Parts: sequence; structure tokens; C-alpha cells
Amino acid sequence: MALQEHPRRLTGIRFPASSTGTAERAAADGTATHNEATSIALARTAAVFRILTAFTFLWAFFDKAFGWGYATGSGKGWVDGGSPTMGFLSGVSAGPMESTFHAWAGDAWADWAFMLGLLGVGVALVSGVALRPSKPLAPLTPLPPPAVSVC
Repeated sequence: MALQEHPRRLTGIRFPASSTGTAERAAADGTATHNEATSIALARTAAVFRILTAFTFLWAFFDKAFGWGYATGSGKGWVDGGSPTMGFLSGVSAGPMESTFHAWAGDAWADWAFMLGLLGVGVALVSGVALRPSKPLAPLTPLPPPAVSVC
């Protein structure tokens, strides 16, 4: 019995070939179609929105950590001995979890979890974590219909 050689097959998830470069090159050459230009504009708008959202999370982190005076008063930051969760969790006044949230307010583990969550989401958004895994879902996102010109 002879062994047959089979071509090596790659295991794991296979992503379709990326066509990102062609649309950007066409836009630079001036030969971009309406759909390509719309796609580029949509991608840039989404990137700006992502960076602005990241800025919101990072600003909240630094304001809570150092008490820059926006939502957290000066001298009440986390580094000054304040608790980032005390005001929010102790302010819960209704619901079945009210007593639980009041018990968690000001606990060190809750402060650390809250602050690491703010920092983690902000850094992930700025750095673009998980943009590649979402690439195969791009065809599923709704795009505006192309403009029809009547001659």
C-alpha cells in the first residue's frame, strides 16, 4: 500500500481576500466609482467615531483617576484616596439589586474593576483591537444604495 501525498491544508478560520487597498488606490488615482468613494468615506467616518468614543472612555478614566474637575472634583480622584464607584453605586435608589450595589460601593475590587474597564475599553478602541476579526462581517453591514443618475 502506497502513501499518497496530499497538499497541506490549513486549519482554522479562513478570511476572504481583502480588497481594502484597491478602493484606496482608486481614490488616490481619481478613478474611484461612487460606491468606492462612499465606502472610503464610511470607513473614515467610522474611524473618527471610534476615536471619539475612545476619547470619552479615556477622559472618564483620567478624570476619575486624577480628579481633573469635570465629573470628579479636584482632590477627590482615585490617587487622592477617593472612590470612583462610591458616588454612582451608592446613588442607586430602586430595584432588586439596590442593597447589593450599596454594599459594593467603595470596595477596592469594584474600584479596580471599574477603572480597568474604562482604561481597557478606551485603549482597545484607540488601538483598533478586533478590527480584523470584524472584517468578514463587512458585507453584512448595510450601505446606502448607489445614486442613480438619469441621462
